[in-house]
Amino acid sequence: HISQISQLLISNTLLHLNLSNNNIETIPDSINKLNKLKYLNLNYNKIDKLNNIDGLFNLQELYINNNNISTFKISNNNLQKVDLSYNNIMKIKYLNNLTKLKCLYLNNNKIKRIPNLNKLKELEELKLNDNNISEIYFFMGKKNILIDLNLSNNEIIMIPKYFKYLSKLITLNLSNNKIIHLPNIFNTLKDIKYLDIHNNNIKFLPSSLNLLKLLNFKCTSNLLYKITYPFQNI
Repeated sequence: HISQISQLLISNTLLHLNLSNNNIETIPDSINKLNKLKYLNLNYNKIDKLNNIDGLFNLQELYINNNNISTFKISNNNLQKVDLSYNNIMKIKYLNNLTKLKCLYLNNNKIKRIPNLNKLKELEELKLNDNNISEIYFFMGKKNILIDLNLSNNEIIMIPKYFKYLSKLITLNLSNNKIIHLPNIFNTLKDIKYLDIHNNNIKFLPSSLNLLKLLNFKCTSNLLYKITYPFQNI
């Protein structure tokens, strides 16, 4: 049960470091000596602040879920995967430096608002489920390659029309929100194969849904009383 990283005598040639399931509370500056490190796992500790890792220039994967993190600052340009799920994060900052990021997990936090993510042009998977998001302000940019977006279990009421620019999406989960209306934007989201909108307050399904060749579509527990379109591709 390690409580301090400084207790360890670690070689600066290390590429992979797993310190999960310990009692670590802080990340010391000395960790930056591991400048060849590519993988760092600090899951299931007691860390309340994520900083002091700017010197890990070669870090590609960072796992720090199930901690007590409320604030974080990351500027490691080579990061491709970041898992900050199951923490106490309320605000997201300092993400636009992560230009090589492919996977970002921020689910099961206390986030209310998502900032502009238009510089994350390599992002493919974004998990924001199980937060306190009520409105969606973030914009991925017209040339995004996002394929998997999970916004389930939030407080979202409206889906903005700029969702039409998420044209590479394959999986979209909007379940367990308070959505009352789906915009007619699926003509530009033709790659979606898995769509979950169950447990919302949706009354009508947009006609453009009929253009999708879905493999899995879930829309139970809504306020639907009439399906106008045949949805022959579902």
